[in-house]
Parts: sequence; C-alpha cells; structure tokens
Amino acid sequence: VVFATLGGADRLEYTVIGEAVNLAAKLEKHNKAERTRALVPLATYEEALTQGFNPAKPPSRRKSRRVAGAPAPVDLVVIA
Repeated sequence: VVFATLGGADRLEYTVIGEAVNLAAKLEKHNKAERTRALVPLATYEEALTQGFNPAKPPSRRKSRRVAGAPAPVDLVVIA
C-alpha cells in the first residue's frame, strides 16, 4: 500500500493505492451480492484477532467467494 499527496501547490489530494486498497473497493461492491454490510478477507480478520480485536458476536465465514475483478476466489468474513 502506498499513501501519497498528489497535485500542485494550489490543490493537493491524498490518495492510497495498492492491491489491498483495490480489494477493499471490490469487497465494498461485493456486499450487495452477499447481502451484507461489511466483508473482510479471512487473513485480515485473523490478523485483527491477533492484535486484540474481540468481535461482539461470532462471525459468518464464506469460503472461496468469487469477487468481481479479483484474480482468485477469496475466503471472506462477514463483520456486519
């Protein structure tokens, strides 16, 4: 992931680019297909658990989902 300030002296914009950002955008759109409000890749969810995330309720897992534009199926966790 790369975070940058782009533009000229009179107008600057912040942007974030990278594979993780692209997948996040695709997952946001994929919520409609899954009838969910928030999805994360399983690996992201597991990393959050190692850093102290404590979900209020057990998550729903969805294995090998085809996400439009993603190069391979993604294991997902529904967090909302």
